[in-house]
Amino acid sequence: MNQLAFIGAVGTPLSTGSKQSSFCRSPAALAAPSKKAFLPVQAKRSSHSPSWKCMLDRPERYTSLDWLRNLASLPRSAILYRVRSHIFANVAFSALIVLLYDKYPDLPFWQLSPIPHQLLGTLSSLLLVFRTNSSYDRFWEGRKLWGALVNRTRSMGIAAVSYFGHENKQSDPDAAATLLRLIGAFPTVLKNHLLTVPEGKLSPAVRSKPINVAQMISLRAARAFERRTGPNVMAERQTFEMGVADLIDILGACERIAKTPVPLSYSRHTSRFLSLWCLTLPFLYVRQDGWFVLLVQAAVSWAFFSIEEIGHLIEDPFSCSQFGLDLDGMANRIKTDLNHMLEDYSFESYTDDIAPEEKARREELVSGGPTKFKLPGFFN
Repeated sequence: MNQLAFIGAVGTPLSTGSKQSSFCRSPAALAAPSKKAFLPVQAKRSSHSPSWKCMLDRPERYTSLDWLRNLASLPRSAILYRVRSHIFANVAFSALIVLLYDKYPDLPFWQLSPIPHQLLGTLSSLLLVFRTNSSYDRFWEGRKLWGALVNRTRSMGIAAVSYFGHENKQSDPDAAATLLRLIGAFPTVLKNHLLTVPEGKLSPAVRSKPINVAQMISLRAARAFERRTGPNVMAERQTFEMGVADLIDILGACERIAKTPVPLSYSRHTSRFLSLWCLTLPFLYVRQDGWFVLLVQAAVSWAFFSIEEIGHLIEDPFSCSQFGLDLDGMANRIKTDLNHMLEDYSFESYTDDIAPEEKARREELVSGGPTKFKLPGFFN
């Protein structure tokens, strides 16, 4: 797509009444846009117009209209499935306490004051808040790192096209195509490096280390810049190498999150404290509630242990489970953007002389990998 065609496609507003939008016009029509295409147009959004659609794919978000569906799906909740053993254990222990009270109602510990337990309940809530916040900080940091990876790979792809593309006087289309492929392979290799994959599921090409791909990017760029002359070559090369350094920084930060869990002593203390607090709760209410203590214990155990389990699940944002980041989607988005650059500038024709086995190796490098694991029939 040439520059005039791009300006015409972007500058021409979409018409809700016409059958053919600016994105469906022929290249000849786009190459000679009218003057109206360059005028700023302020679109008016009508509540009765069904033609508005976001061009960016957005994930599902919870709304207040989903409350009934979420309540109905509680028996199939994945969180409930994971904490079911905690709930069963607390309910069974509560049944033993009720039986003990029915047989020995005059024991002294039935008269205990609930105030100490209430104070400890406040402490358990604080522990859960700190635990969940620390886990979410790790989750959000992982998302910011992959957001930075999306931005940096796009900028490096644009730089490769700008420095070595057809419109440059010292163009090197083969170098541009190779760099675009390598840059697009880095997120996929990084994803496979971070995710836990069973041994033997990935081929040796896909199991390549991200540091090796970054080294290949740097070496190929160095060879391409050696052929260039001019006053800005060193600045351009330094800018490109800064992009490679950013990739290395993102790799190191992701490895730090993956290899450094929340301290086990903190997690274990929170789990022990919460378990003992829930197990001793029926002693305070068995006199007033009797067998209804089982329902109260089930609800309290589900609420507290679910919050704790959510903190455990989001602690590792690079897991293969449904609770981790969508690394597959982000890696594929980067690869799609860079492939569009390859298609728009027709770099494919300059690499037809590559050996078939080399083409197969490159395709294997940027494809494949693990997918999200989700319990069948379960919701979050």
